[in-house]
Amino acid sequence: MVVACLTDKSIHKIWLSCHEKNPQSSLDLLSLLHTNETTISGLSSSQELRTIVQQLRTISTEIVNNEENDNVEHKKFLRAYSKNDAAVVNKRKTNSQFKISSVLKLLVLLYISFTIYQNWLWLTVAADYLLEDYMKHPTAVVIKERLSNARTETRKLVLLSLKHGEEFLRSTMANIEPYAIQYGQYIQKQWNHLLKHIEGPIYDKSVEIAEQIQKLSIIIFNQSVHYLKLFFDWSSYYTANLTYLAEIYITQAYEIVYDKVADFDATKLRENMTLLRVLCLHGYRQNGTLFREKTGSFRKLLKKHVAEFVYIDAPHVIPVQENTNEQDTSVTASNRSNERGWWFSSCEETYDPLVTTSCDRGFEESVEYVMKYINEQTTAFDGLLAFSQGAAFATLLLARFGATKCPFRFVILIASFKSGQEQHQSMYNNLQIDLPSLHVIGTGDRVIPSPMSEALVNECYKDAEILRHDGGHFVPTTSEAKLIYTKFLDRFL
Repeated sequence: MVVACLTDKSIHKIWLSCHEKNPQSSLDLLSLLHTNETTISGLSSSQELRTIVQQLRTISTEIVNNEENDNVEHKKFLRAYSKNDAAVVNKRKTNSQFKISSVLKLLVLLYISFTIYQNWLWLTVAADYLLEDYMKHPTAVVIKERLSNARTETRKLVLLSLKHGEEFLRSTMANIEPYAIQYGQYIQKQWNHLLKHIEGPIYDKSVEIAEQIQKLSIIIFNQSVHYLKLFFDWSSYYTANLTYLAEIYITQAYEIVYDKVADFDATKLRENMTLLRVLCLHGYRQNGTLFREKTGSFRKLLKKHVAEFVYIDAPHVIPVQENTNEQDTSVTASNRSNERGWWFSSCEETYDPLVTTSCDRGFEESVEYVMKYINEQTTAFDGLLAFSQGAAFATLLLARFGATKCPFRFVILIASFKSGQEQHQSMYNNLQIDLPSLHVIGTGDRVIPSPMSEALVNECYKDAEILRHDGGHFVPTTSEAKLIYTKFLDRFL
């Protein structure tokens, strides 16, 4: 009806004449039409309404341009409708595509759920087979009790939440209804107020429009309430059914876990893991924490090969004032109080790898300490990583173990050398370590010259692999070094 009125030329003339005298009435009427645009079919695409707005703009423009008149209301109208197509408020596109995609997603979800339900027996058998070797553990009884209690409490909580949710939704609908009625009354009041400013035949048409709008609003409201109630009823019904099905699936999953968790063997699971576990010995004037920080890039290179690097501290603390040939120049003052070493080459508790002495204070204590630490481990080490004095100590430690009792599968020594203490020389006699070994030697090392490392490899290790680099006293992490590290460790995975 509203669109039909817009095509009536007599209404056009009456409206244009009223607009010339009272543009505010046109502004109010257009605003009202925009507000109810969604309920009036064809209004948003009406060419007649666009034509009327363009004519109204022409009248207001002529009046404003007349220097004798300074009509504020016409200026207000032009500001509101500055463009020809501003008469119709563009609405958002329909949500048909969104609704279709939502329906498709729901259908896919229902299909997946039905497939799982149809193949549940097969899935149960497959899970039973896969979990057979990993689900034994003495704590199964405690876990069963806790899972059973959790299942009971979860079911109670879900049912209680559904009950409260349904009550809340229904009470919300009951509370919304009076506000919706008040809003309709408010719209009616504003409409009556607007009609007071309109005269002539357009008044009768406006009354008809208002009545139609009111009827449509009531119909829309009643239908909305009806479908919302149906939606809540359906939601309650299907939620209860989904909860029941979820309870069945969860119960069967719990039963599988209950039956298999008692057979879980953590030790066997650890043995089946292929990644390596490596014990790390730091250099002189370092500690386990500092050595870990310095080998951060090294650990990152080997994260696909080594599951765990275990860093330990040497048992002997170095006096703060000591200053020797082998030292870590990057150690800060805050770390000086925790500098450690594996033994001392003088009675004053200092160490110099380049000097031959008859003092090895603390060496035996370090050997006992490391052996005890290794024996206390519940999971064996695969390899040994050692740096500088720690690498020299590692060679002597392997000599103590011998070929039959060695707990390691491989060793990586960085900047290693033969000890200069007289008490240790007998351990090097006829020493041929047959353990797979990788020796990292820096040709520019000024702390441990490379000939010292070369001599240890040639005299004490069989079939050793050597990684030479141009750097100094550090662990190299170049791309070439990474290739050698990974190739060496691939043999033990």
